[in-house]
Amino acid sequence: MKRAILFLCLLIAALGATPGCDEVQNDAFGGVLGMVGQPAIGGCQVDVYNALAFESLDSTAGRIGAGTTASNGRFAIELDDAHLGRPLLLVARPGPTALYRDFGAVGAPDVVWDSPRQPWVAVLNEWRGGEIYAAINPITTVAFHSLMRLPTEEFGPGLSRFDREVVNAVHAATAANFGIRVDPSSEGITPPSGSEFEPLDVFYLENADRCQSYAYACLQLAIAANDFANTTAAADDALDFYEALFHDAQDGALDGQNFGTPQPVLNQVPALVGREATGESSLLLWLSTHALTPLQEGFLSNARGGGAFDPLPADILDVQSTATGALRPTRIDSFDVQNYPYSGNLVLTVKGAGLRNTDRFVFRSNDDATAEFIVDRDSVGVDGEYQYNSDTELRLRIPDFAVTTRTVHTALQVASGADFRIVRLILENLPDIQSTTRDIENLLTGDARVTDRTEPLLVSVRLGRVDAAGELHAAEYGNNVGSADPATLTPGVDDVYEMRVRVTNPGPAAINNLGLDLGLSAFSQLGNPVVPDVFGGAAANRALIFEGTLPTANLNPGDVAELNYRFMFLDTAIPADLQVGAPVKFTPVLSSGPATPTTSDVIGFNRTVQLGPALPDPTAVLDALAAPTLPAAVTAGDSFDIRLDFSASPRAGAAMQTLKVKQATLTITFDGETTVLHLGDSFFEGVGASGLYFESLVLNSTGGQALPITLTALSNADAIILTVRTDPTRTGLLTASFTATAVDIATGTESSQASGAANTTIS
Repeated sequence: MKRAILFLCLLIAALGATPGCDEVQNDAFGGVLGMVGQPAIGGCQVDVYNALAFESLDSTAGRIGAGTTASNGRFAIELDDAHLGRPLLLVARPGPTALYRDFGAVGAPDVVWDSPRQPWVAVLNEWRGGEIYAAINPITTVAFHSLMRLPTEEFGPGLSRFDREVVNAVHAATAANFGIRVDPSSEGITPPSGSEFEPLDVFYLENADRCQSYAYACLQLAIAANDFANTTAAADDALDFYEALFHDAQDGALDGQNFGTPQPVLNQVPALVGREATGESSLLLWLSTHALTPLQEGFLSNARGGGAFDPLPADILDVQSTATGALRPTRIDSFDVQNYPYSGNLVLTVKGAGLRNTDRFVFRSNDDATAEFIVDRDSVGVDGEYQYNSDTELRLRIPDFAVTTRTVHTALQVASGADFRIVRLILENLPDIQSTTRDIENLLTGDARVTDRTEPLLVSVRLGRVDAAGELHAAEYGNNVGSADPATLTPGVDDVYEMRVRVTNPGPAAINNLGLDLGLSAFSQLGNPVVPDVFGGAAANRALIFEGTLPTANLNPGDVAELNYRFMFLDTAIPADLQVGAPVKFTPVLSSGPATPTTSDVIGFNRTVQLGPALPDPTAVLDALAAPTLPAAVTAGDSFDIRLDFSASPRAGAAMQTLKVKQATLTITFDGETTVLHLGDSFFEGVGASGLYFESLVLNSTGGQALPITLTALSNADAIILTVRTDPTRTGLLTASFTATAVDIATGTESSQASGAANTTIS
């Protein structure tokens, strides 16, 4: 037993003192080994946590091992077999002995990586025994900050965020932005070999072409960090740039912004903030301009005896130049094409989150899964093309299948004598960038229809509530029962509901005055017809009212138009002709008159949407917000609580429906600096301006997850409590205020409020 312990001690000592890690063997070591940084950080503590017991970066809860990096950044930490199968968090902590090699700076000096710097973190799927490699660097830390703030309503509460598929999706998205094809946390980084680096053999887990490309991206990021520091007027350095990236990543996108607000450090160079005209992240486009010199590439190639890159540096830079910045799994919120012509000029818009520049769009036959037509960012013109691609929106020109330069499978063509072919629309993530072996499919619909007929074609029908920005949100119920002219309502103030219909003209002749035909359209509730009319009309038993003048469009061949039809459920039709709560089905037909074809002339293209009428009285809305509750005074260095109170009421005297408080935005000004916190259902501790540290956010009534807050008729008030730790060296007046947004679950009605300000003195 003593010999075994002695051997293990010698092994770990050798790992830190010798040039390489090849002495570590699967049958001799069980735990985590790897490297912090590239350029490496020596002399820092690395803590290993069981992610399922992890609470915060400040806590020791869940810590199962610790070690210190050697001067070359290497570490090896043995783990007990009791932790087999657990996901791991590795935290590299700044400290007085931690040294960062400032690559890109003159002479590449070693600088102290000390407090109050933030830790660097990596997430590993699971430990299966034996040795497991881990890289900890700014790229893995960017992924960590995105992962920890993913909405729990999307991925499940608590520990679900460490599910293998979720972690893998975040890592794949992160790698796609940097143009590499690795899992950033669990794959090696080839150590550079050159005068600016300590001599270090290449460990076998770092001896691959993709590991060399990973090292390229890390050194490139270090060079960019120094370029940024030299560009700004402030006294920033490369480490400040990295920490700005960590803050930027908290909203799930690397774009120089935090929830749409320019990140303060990055905003010192405004050209790095926001998006280009076609959707690319300006920050990552800028990163792509920092290619390694031939000498710097040689530091990597020489380490492996002339090893290659996979992807090649030129391909890495190319992917970065069009990267969207998405750092999270893909979520599809809406798309606006359900039918499309075989030959035409139609644009499909997909909205959501986590959309990547490496995504492919797939048209796949419903009859033959091997029959596909693929459009990606390299597609052009009649073959389809990406017109706009950000992390939240993709605008795609659908191919002109009749004249495309590429072969169209017969199972994607409209068969002779048939009116249409059913097609699946798929957005496909490519975790490996250059390979489809691990692709992830996001199905938009399995019932899109393509036709070669030339009659006016109904492209899509959408129904929902319109917000102040004009965006349409799907809802199950329409809180718009009344008798006003729908055209007079104001989105964001009134309950405005619309049916949005897209139509195209694939035919050889122009069509004029094409619009909604109330006589040919079908409206029903519980199998009974619902009579439509326009405001000011006089139809018998009318129950569904559109605005007085129905919009129309003139379409030349190939033209596409979207027509928006506002409507209201007529209050006097209740209960004789309309029932509250039961869905009303809308099947619109557009026509330009009896002498021309209508969108219903070809069977199979009608699209039905539905919405149930709801009375406005019980609709829950957010009450006016009181100013945050703060202590009268705080001693510098202590922690204190900020309480945010919420309550809801029905619009009128009826029993209130359920309200969900989705988010709150808290603004804190202290010691000349401002911090804006976007509080959601996945709060994670973080650093703010003026040395403030946000430790926890809990729901007052239960002490559990703070958001979303569900307010009901029986319990219409609650509060969230944010615990803030102060810096012992900072004093002054602290001011806090907040805004909040909530939604009535039944009708989709949103309400927003803003509080007044509250103050406390920190001394």
